Amino acid sequence: MAARVPCTEFGKKMKIAMVEQDIPQHQLAKELGVATSTISDIIYGRNCSEKTKARIAKALGIEL
Repeated sequence: MAARVPCTEFGKKMKIAMVEQDIPQHQLAKELGVATSTISDIIYGRNCSEKTKARIAKALGIEL
């Protein structure tokens, strides 16, 4: 069994905002024009693109 990868602090904020706003990952990805895997990669710290994180923060109305 693979070890569980924890969310980054920003990833936690993203997940909370997505649940509160009822926005699934695939919908957020479509709105931003990125792959669904990009959203997951940001949540778990595999992608650290500040530009992408800023776009997500703006779309979800959260702080970076």
